[in-house]
Amino acid sequence: MDYKLNSILDKLGIDYELFSHPPVFTCEEADKYCAGISGARTKNLFLRDKNGKRHLLVTTKSTRKVSLADIEKLSGAKHLSFASEKRLMDHLGVKPGAVSPLGLVNDSSGQVEVYIDSTLLKSERILLHPNDNTATVIISSGDFVKFLKSRKNPFSVF
Repeated sequence: MDYKLNSILDKLGIDYELFSHPPVFTCEEADKYCAGISGARTKNLFLRDKNGKRHLLVTTKSTRKVSLADIEKLSGAKHLSFASEKRLMDHLGVKPGAVSPLGLVNDSSGQVEVYIDSTLLKSERILLHPNDNTATVIISSGDFVKFLKSRKNPFSVF
């Protein structure tokens, strides 16, 4: 876990567990290493609108199916598509495979809009990448919300 994220979690008083694993790029790959760990595994979609003016981070339970049309309806954004690797790095400071709301520590301007699956927050514990796809952080759902509220980013629960 990088120093910046570690410092912010510590400053917020957020307890977490961290475990390392080989690099993973999909939910299916991560499932191999997270089997047996209690908590909700996440799927994260980093999207942009047609003009590239809006950037959205959608975080759901890894098993939930979400369509871009549903997200467009939810957000009011038009013509959503997956953002490029460059945009991902520019806004969240991460590479593909490491996308998670914890990347919001790198969005100091608070431009990325965040949409969180309500069923995810009903879980006692949530598993997230700590801005690196070779590790997983486990935090309580309450601490996850505390983290989100500490950022400048607008967030909605759906």
